[in-house]
Amino acid sequence: MLGKYQMATNLKSENKDGILFIYCAGDLGAAFVSDAIPLVQKEPPDSYRAVGLELLACADITDSNAFRTIAVLAKTLKSQDKKLFALYANSKVASAIRDHGLDLAVPLLDSEDFIPQILAKPPPPVTKIDVEFINPFINGAIMTLDMQCTLKATPGKPFLKGSGPVEVVTEIAGIIGLVSPHFNGSIAICFPKELFLSIMSTMLGEKFDTITKDLDDGPPHDAESHHRAAVHDAVRRVSDRDRHRSGRDDPVAPDTRKILPIQSRLFPDEKPS
Repeated sequence: MLGKYQMATNLKSENKDGILFIYCAGDLGAAFVSDAIPLVQKEPPDSYRAVGLELLACADITDSNAFRTIAVLAKTLKSQDKKLFALYANSKVASAIRDHGLDLAVPLLDSEDFIPQILAKPPPPVTKIDVEFINPFINGAIMTLDMQCTLKATPGKPFLKGSGPVEVVTEIAGIIGLVSPHFNGSIAICFPKELFLSIMSTMLGEKFDTITKDLDDGPPHDAESHHRAAVHDAVRRVSDRDRHRSGRDDPVAPDTRKILPIQSRLFPDEKPS
């Protein structure tokens, strides 16, 4: 389906089969800066899936504000699940776009025929949590809380960071570094303040009301480090047992950040730690 042409100074737009093409009749200068975004906004949003910026007649980018216009347009389209492409840019214009770091947001294409192919690509697969990787940390943390802190805890449902049902409160944390042939990363053991102080008071037999520097990272009351080391040992024991059972050397985890909520009986209504 071919749409009607719309003119704006040296810019012209055309909707072809759900792709809105912006044709530049000359260099990207002040006219492009002032007219490009309004020209796109005139098109009904549901009438196109992507915008192709056709630069065949563009020899240079003469107004530095054109880069900002391209960036703003790309960001606006992305918020609408649409893409912006730069088409037929010569080497000078393409280099300028790359030098400003815009080629990641605005792919440079040699042909408009590539646009439908790119749009037809399936979305990236949904990230799944590898239970063989996650379970040792859940079981190790629960085992440590039970044995070291006399605290019964129940695991919640894991979720990806930023997509959970509740906000995760972290006021003190310990980090366990992980290095293996298949996975490099770290595990953060995070606690809300009240839960951490309650665990410390139970472990050390004295009342603690605030997190001080000594409680955080210094002897003799380095409860967080003690808990971190105990969790690490428990994870190793659980991992060794499960690895022996499955015959797998090292579980592979996708490159994402995951939250493993664990709820305690001390604070059943507390946000997950």
